[in-house]
Amino acid sequence: MSIFPPITGHIIQQDLLPNETLIENYPANMTMGWKSAGGRFALTNERLLFCPTQLDSLNEGTHWSLSRSQIQSIEIDPPHFSPSYWLNGGLRSRLAIHAQDGTVTYFVISKVRSVREKLLQRLK
Repeated sequence: MSIFPPITGHIIQQDLLPNETLIENYPANMTMGWKSAGGRFALTNERLLFCPTQLDSLNEGTHWSLSRSQIQSIEIDPPHFSPSYWLNGGLRSRLAIHAQDGTVTYFVISKVRSVREKLLQRLK
């Protein structure tokens, strides 16, 4: 018997809502002010979701989610070459999730353009 919680594609099963199904998930870093937290970014049948690694959870890494109905757009944020972006992933292109309430949350994800296209297709 394992002491670790059940995992579905590296998203911990307990992070999913009842009747929620994992569709896509990717290793990612979520921008949090001047720094970032590592974890997994996921699309489910209900929402977009970020679950930080256990280590980043202990170091102010926060869970994040946005229901599908609250997504305004998904864009690519270009690299920024200012020192204020050095620790939060801003030197790379980032996935920018724009919410209906005007907030924008940024994620560093490998092959960000391909991931964006997959998300847009799945959200149709």
